[in-house]
Amino acid sequence: LIAEKEFLINDLKKQNEYSNSNLKIFRTVSVVFIIMFLYYLRRNLIYRKRFNSLLSSSNHNKKILLKNTTTMPIGISSNIVDKIRNDLQDFVLNKEFLDNSITLNHLSRKMETNSNYLSRIINFYEKKNFSNYINDLRIDYTIEKLKINKQFRMYSVNGIAYEVGFNNAQSFSKAFYKRVGLYPSYFIKKIEKYNT
Repeated sequence: LIAEKEFLINDLKKQNEYSNSNLKIFRTVSVVFIIMFLYYLRRNLIYRKRFNSLLSSSNHNKKILLKNTTTMPIGISSNIVDKIRNDLQDFVLNKEFLDNSITLNHLSRKMETNSNYLSRIINFYEKKNFSNYINDLRIDYTIEKLKINKQFRMYSVNGIAYEVGFNNAQSFSKAFYKRVGLYPSYFIKKIEKYNT
């Protein structure tokens, strides 16, 4: 009887330990699930705010590099600065940034200036390097076109990327997210719902 009693006590202890370990696992999984759910809700709220902000803003006919300022990059004459700024304005208005082969050297040769001056002027006025400047122009153009062109929204992300001058969908998605804090697929899905 004593042996049977000890066996039952040990069996109950094992079941209790097993139940306690299961309870700990359940609690841990529940906490992880709740954290993931809250993260998901928070991220969706942030994305919704960013989307609404994009819808309300408009970059149409944005004047690039024509900010009223009397300061100029040191070591570059005002005539050269004015010429490059005007050439850049034409570059933007003619949407030449959509060419996927555009480089700093190619553009500087086209503008008949040196690449150092062009780079310094973009850095000085736009506070970004040439690559980010081009990518931002492309993303701004993409956003405006997605807002107004239903046919353009039907393209795949890859198709849109090639259409606006990127060489692949991955670099386009990264640049889009960096610029607006949303992925293009999310933006397209939301703009479709918004326009229906």
